[in-house]
Amino acid sequence: MNTILFAFRRFFQKGAGNMIKALSLGTGLVAGLTLIAKVYFEQSFDGFFPNADRIYQLNEHLIAEGSLSDIPTLSGGVAPGLRDEIPEIEAATRFTSFSFSEKGEMVFFDRNKRKYAGNVFLADSCLFDVLERPIVAGDPRETLARPMYAMISMKVAEMMGGVDAVMGQAIVLDRFPGKSLTVGGVFEDIPTNSHLDFTVLISLSSIKSFFSYDGRYGWMGNDRYFSYVRLREGVSAEDIAPDVRAAEERHHDKEMLKKSGVELTYSMKPIRNVHRESEEVRRMSGLLSVLALALIFTAIMNYVLFVVSSLVLRSKEIGARKCYGASPGGIYGLALAETLVDLLAGLAGAALVVFIFRKTIEDILGTAPAVMFNFGSVALLAAVCLMVLPAAGLATGFLFSRIAPASAFRNYRENKRRWKLGLLFLQIVAAAFLVSLLAVIIRQYDLMLKDNPGYEYERLAFCNLSGTATGERQRAMEEIRRLPDVEAVTGVTMHPFQSHSGNNAGLPGDDRDLFNIADSYYAADDYFTVMGIPIIEGRAFTPNIPNSQEVMISRSFAEKMKLFSPEWADGTGATGKSVTISEHSLRGSSQLTVCGVFEDFRIGYIGNEDTRPTAFFYRAAPSILLVKFQRLTPDATRRLAVALERIFPEKDIDVHTYMEEMTGQYVESRRFRDAVLAGSLVALVITLVGLVAYTHDEINRRRKETAIRRINGATIADILRMFMTDISRIALPATLIGSALSAYMAFKWQEQFSVKASLSPTVFILSALTVIAISLIIVTANCYRAATANPSKYIKE
Repeated sequence: MNTILFAFRRFFQKGAGNMIKALSLGTGLVAGLTLIAKVYFEQSFDGFFPNADRIYQLNEHLIAEGSLSDIPTLSGGVAPGLRDEIPEIEAATRFTSFSFSEKGEMVFFDRNKRKYAGNVFLADSCLFDVLERPIVAGDPRETLARPMYAMISMKVAEMMGGVDAVMGQAIVLDRFPGKSLTVGGVFEDIPTNSHLDFTVLISLSSIKSFFSYDGRYGWMGNDRYFSYVRLREGVSAEDIAPDVRAAEERHHDKEMLKKSGVELTYSMKPIRNVHRESEEVRRMSGLLSVLALALIFTAIMNYVLFVVSSLVLRSKEIGARKCYGASPGGIYGLALAETLVDLLAGLAGAALVVFIFRKTIEDILGTAPAVMFNFGSVALLAAVCLMVLPAAGLATGFLFSRIAPASAFRNYRENKRRWKLGLLFLQIVAAAFLVSLLAVIIRQYDLMLKDNPGYEYERLAFCNLSGTATGERQRAMEEIRRLPDVEAVTGVTMHPFQSHSGNNAGLPGDDRDLFNIADSYYAADDYFTVMGIPIIEGRAFTPNIPNSQEVMISRSFAEKMKLFSPEWADGTGATGKSVTISEHSLRGSSQLTVCGVFEDFRIGYIGNEDTRPTAFFYRAAPSILLVKFQRLTPDATRRLAVALERIFPEKDIDVHTYMEEMTGQYVESRRFRDAVLAGSLVALVITLVGLVAYTHDEINRRRKETAIRRINGATIADILRMFMTDISRIALPATLIGSALSAYMAFKWQEQFSVKASLSPTVFILSALTVIAISLIIVTANCYRAATANPSKYIKE
């Protein structure tokens, strides 16, 4: 206890630099530990479900045209069918969104027309048998079996006035204004560490009220259902794999699949692995872990460097302690006590900074610190700190124990220069690694924002008019065309950056499905002109045709058709030729005529690009209104919003810009960039603090040498050059090693993107030179005072 009290008192000793030493250690540790907490949070997804080890997501394992895909959506009859046929499956469920995605964002209203937004799904009555969550009110099996009934989350229920107030209340989806749903239950909110996020659950039996096709019981086609099963205790996915294969044989038309060149099987993925084994999360977790280790390593090395640099000042104290009988254990105990005080003080100061900037950290990492630092992550971080304490403390104790007792009576001559250079070398390696990696990430992010996706979007705004009549949309388009600053107005069903559902292309009179397309559905007049998508053959749609049988196809669509039909490969082009596309034509009896071919454009975004061919069909006023401005300004979008409010007074319509949406596609890349930026700054500051300590100690160690050199005619430039040469000898190889390591990590990180920024050697050379230049500036600034001091002062000493 006395040792700790002494260490505590010494922490506040003037001129010892303990505050800076503790803060640099604490800042590096807290930054690294925060990143570790983020990685732990990402790895903990879906572990909160009771019996999570027995819950599996069903996936389609699809091989088509030589390419393999694992798709998390499948036909509606698969999950309940497997449950009925395989006794080892205890429960099964399936649900679907209105947008074919895991995030079914929609707007809805209560009976007082108050607006809410959330993720809306159609789910069957067995959902909570598999995904067990506490039910606040109602019976989910009963509610989710009744047509036009719904359950809502506790968060929404509280916003609507409380559980008692919402039971039996009506809600209306914005896209379906004439269809009222009755609230029949409330469930506890899904925690944030889940790949599932339900706000409103509508009974799956209501699907016929919203869609023309009911695919709840089919084993093939309409692959839109997210499906989950819970196995009986002691049963694994491998145990029932033969039974799943047997069910496939019974329910799949293998002959038809073979003719289509498709192989379809089902696989099962543990629910805990759905999020953490995704490619994006694995890469992000790996890189954040490396960044965290680099920060913690830099902080520890800098701490030890401080200790080494302070040995001259501490030598008499340690020597005196040994003269008065201090044992090696006592010296090590003192070192550990001082390290403990420094660690706690540094962590407290850095934690205060985290608390103050918690909103910024949440924006950078996409998760609130209060959520990340749960019991499991705090236990892990405490274990890391317990490893750091002996690592730094024992290193300090070892250095103290090497000081001879005689140092109490004579000057201590430091011979630990190699130690200091080695520690500084490792810190510069880490700083160069992070700065070089940051340079690549900034270039990649900038490329993604500025890359040409094959269409023009800089002056585009849009709004969703789902739930309005076609005549109302046409009238809105005419009125908006008359607004100032509006250059053109058109409509579409699917944005290029959205996830597209698929349909199959074929030939009239041929039962084969030739290949799958990303269906862009409907486009209005002038769509291709507004979007700047070139038409390379034929023409755009004939306007004002109520039931148009025309189709416009992409260049890759036309090229693929040549592989299956001599008629398409006859050199006369695709215009005028016939094609069938599932959902839009009945195979063999209703054919579509190609009126034009347009240039391929990117569907999705860099990192999640859909490379399938695509096609458009004609509709005079699709559900999404696109407005191209002569100059996109806040005033222009405000005038558009006011016009829409006047045209649709009963609807709450939001106006968005394409630029916002395109930037939003890369929010995870931006967050990763910001995390590396913050980590690089922390590492660089810690390294520079260590460099200051090193140069200060070197000046003290070589002050007599400096004085003699000055007396013998050395200039100030000569003295500065002496110190700068020493730093350059370690900074140059250290930055080269750090840059080489960052090149490898950058190459692995860029594998997820279809378009990659160049890993030019110039980027890494400039990053290395930046670190070297900053290091030399710090050295020069610290050494200038010593170089200009009166040499006689040091000779007298």
